[in-house]
Amino acid sequence: MVAPAAPRREAQKAALPEGYWKGWRQLRKARGLSQEALAGALGISYSAYRRYESGERDMPLSIAVRLADLCQVSLDELVGRGS
Repeated sequence: MVAPAAPRREAQKAALPEGYWKGWRQLRKARGLSQEALAGALGISYSAYRRYESGERDMPLSIAVRLADLCQVSLDELVGRGS
């Protein structure tokens, strides 16, 4: 039996609101954190975090979960799908 193909990247992005990462800057600033400080708390480099926050790169789920936990929001709120 053949395993089903992984979902296409475009289909995965379509499930998230356009510009979902834009709220991350507001969330970070509302908590008084710099990109460098938040990157350190997440255990990633500043340049990696900067790319996630700008939408240049997709944030891995494991990091998104840590970011949501640090900011005390749900994953839905993190990507603009909740209130």
